[in-house]
Amino acid sequence: MKTMKENFTEEQMKDARQLCGILNTTSDGKKNIFLAIANAYMDGMAAGAAVVAAGTVK
Repeated sequence: MKTMKENFTEEQMKDARQLCGILNTTSDGKKNIFLAIANAYMDGMAAGAAVVAAGTVK
């Protein structure tokens, strides 16, 4: 995970802004579902990166 001292690319910032925009337009009743799905996706991406970094995928 990036620390506050690390810089993000313009593409990463654009994606983050887009995600925030989607969250802001999501109804209150569906925000929890949206956040759960977004967190699961990000956790999956982090797990995949960790597997690749560990060299267990060929």
